[in-house]
Amino acid sequence: MIVEIFIAAFATIISIVDPFGIIPVFKGLTFHYSLEERRTIIKKSVTFALIVLLIFAIFGYFIFSFFGITIDAFKVAGGILVLKIAFDMLQGERPKSKMTKEDEDEAYEREAIALFPLGVPLLAGPGAITAVMIYMGRFGGIEERIVVLGTIFLVMAVTYVVLIFADKIFDRIGRVGSMAIMRLMGLILAAFSVQIIFEGLVGLLKTAGIL
Repeated sequence: MIVEIFIAAFATIISIVDPFGIIPVFKGLTFHYSLEERRTIIKKSVTFALIVLLIFAIFGYFIFSFFGITIDAFKVAGGILVLKIAFDMLQGERPKSKMTKEDEDEAYEREAIALFPLGVPLLAGPGAITAVMIYMGRFGGIEERIVVLGTIFLVMAVTYVVLIFADKIFDRIGRVGSMAIMRLMGLILAAFSVQIIFEGLVGLLKTAGIL
């Protein structure tokens, strides 16, 4: 059970974060920086994204309780959002919810590029936040939740390594390879989102006494 949770959570979260798909964007945003500056940017962006995901994973449901939002309602809304992101990835596009042209222009004008848009919303975007909250809400056991939290750390570690070797990876796989990986991740993401929407709808119908 623990292994299954780990594999499912890892596949889902890393599909949304999509470190290989981020490589072309990262290279475009940091081409004018030195190697040392780019390494610093990577460390800051990954650390910031990790902190954001952990905060929402641990405290997200307290926020929901305060606003009176149920987990089932969040599953449906979050699943629809993730499905939209998956559709964009299957079309070979970086999700619009993660970065806009205006965001990119602003990134060139300030050193906070590591935090925005790389840390948020490129790495810790709405899709990733939705996924970690849903997985934390799925399981009530401490062991299962520790596995999910550990998975977040692992995904960010993989992302850090991928971005550190971004130049070599991009030279090997190129833009075409990057797009192929993005589409594969989009397919995995689409299946996850459909499952989550289904679970949310069933929960809402049970609450309403229809099922």
